[in-house]
Amino acid sequence: VEILGIRRVQDEFLLNNMRTQNSQLHSYAALGLAMYDIEGILGSVDNDHLGDALNNFFSAWNELAQPPVNESLKITVVAKAQTLVADFRSLDAALSQLATDLEKQIQAETENLNRLLQDIGELNRQVMAAESNGQPANDLRDQRDLRITQLSELAEVSVLEREDGSKDIILAGRTMVARDSVTLFEGLYRPDGDGYTFAVVTQGSQQDVNLSTGRLQGLLDARDIHVKAVREQLDAVAGQLIREVNSLHTQGLSTGGRGVMFFNGDSMHNIGINESIVANENLVVTGSSGSAGDNALALASADLGRHSVAGSQQRSVSESYRAVVTDVAGTLGSFDFMVENQQNVVSALNTRMASVSGVSLDE
Repeated sequence: VEILGIRRVQDEFLLNNMRTQNSQLHSYAALGLAMYDIEGILGSVDNDHLGDALNNFFSAWNELAQPPVNESLKITVVAKAQTLVADFRSLDAALSQLATDLEKQIQAETENLNRLLQDIGELNRQVMAAESNGQPANDLRDQRDLRITQLSELAEVSVLEREDGSKDIILAGRTMVARDSVTLFEGLYRPDGDGYTFAVVTQGSQQDVNLSTGRLQGLLDARDIHVKAVREQLDAVAGQLIREVNSLHTQGLSTGGRGVMFFNGDSMHNIGINESIVANENLVVTGSSGSAGDNALALASADLGRHSVAGSQQRSVSESYRAVVTDVAGTLGSFDFMVENQQNVVSALNTRMASVSGVSLDE
């Protein structure tokens, strides 16, 4: 038996389709993992720290309002408020850390993407050199295809093969590899400091790039859309709590005089308790008349867990927070579903590719 040669059998259409679907899969997976992290910070629908802290705060007001009004229970109201503030601050710190972790992942994956582009450019050079005598460089071509597939996990990629055996790599409509010439991505902060974007710099000209799909875009969307949205929603919950409690508390009278602001700040980042109330819990008001046994404002404060002072058209503070937790759980469930479906698509394409290019040991 004389071996005349070894020929690669590959369906480029299937391969490119698999890479496109693979890119989408890793985009969904990155988003799904980020949503798991967010859910871990907030807790589940049935077990969340901030939800318990809100309930305990409103319960403390309810206990204080029960006749006859027990002035000593004002200490409990302040203590529960301190726990609530601590939980808001803890969530704020955890979400900030998650955004920082995503930022580090984005930078690491950008370096990985650039390394793969450089590897493909070098393999293009080796393939062109090896095939200049007319013999196919099968091993080098396999290595290059593997790098391109790894690249597709990070960003959606298009491939154009030239007659000389080299492959051009196109990302986001831009040719990043042409034969052995490689253009690299630069990760840049936007001028307003809000987030991380991508750009290519050629001949001193900088142009932003939208990667569309892939793990990198998934990480960017996780940080710039989902983490940011949850932070904004929690800021709104904290802001509503601050406004509504203060609007009631400033209407009252206590042994120290006119009611003061109960909370300081306007978001979960800067929420705090009025220092004068922390120093003297007797400044906590229960009614607007100042008379002993007046519990109207204490009852109204306790009722904020169920009703908003703005009326029935607005959610209560507790309902607003519950909506955040439910939204996170729903989004996480959607990404789990999309990852599973996309994994099935990629697996089916891999099976079809194996039927074309796979080798039977029996043969």
